[in-house]
Amino acid sequence: MAGAMKQTTDAGRICALGILLFLSATLTGCGLMRTGIASMRSTSDFRPLEADNRVLAEPGAEDLAMQVAGHLPEAIRTIEKEQFRDFKKPVTVYVCASEDSFASHTGLSKQVRGAIVTKLFLSGRLKDPEFNGTLNAILTH
Repeated sequence: MAGAMKQTTDAGRICALGILLFLSATLTGCGLMRTGIASMRSTSDFRPLEADNRVLAEPGAEDLAMQVAGHLPEAIRTIEKEQFRDFKKPVTVYVCASEDSFASHTGLSKQVRGAIVTKLFLSGRLKDPEFNGTLNAILTH
C-alpha cells in the first residue's frame, strides 16, 4: 500500500509541476509559445523576386531581397558542403521590410536579424548600414 501511495504522490507532483510550467510559460510570454503563434501568421503579402523566386520580399523590402538573392547561391553551396549533403527542398527566404514585421512573423526580439520559424525570415534591420557585409554570414548561419 505504501508503494502505491508513493507512486500517486510522485505522479501528483509531476502533474502539478507540468501545470506550473505551462502556466509560467503562458503568463510570461514564453518564446516557444510566441514563435508558434507567430509562425501561423500569413506571408501572402510577400512576393517572389523575378531575379530569384526563392527569395520573397515583403512590400518595402525589395532592395534588401535583391541583395539576399545575390548571396543565396553561395550560402547554399557553403551549407551543403559543410553538411555533406544537398537540401532536400528548395531554400526559400522571406525578407521582412522592418524589425516590427520580423518580430511579428517570428515571435522573436527585434534585435534578432534572422530566424527559422517554420520558414526562414530575415529582418529588415539588415538594411541598416551597421550590418553592411554581414548578409552572407547571416544566410549561412
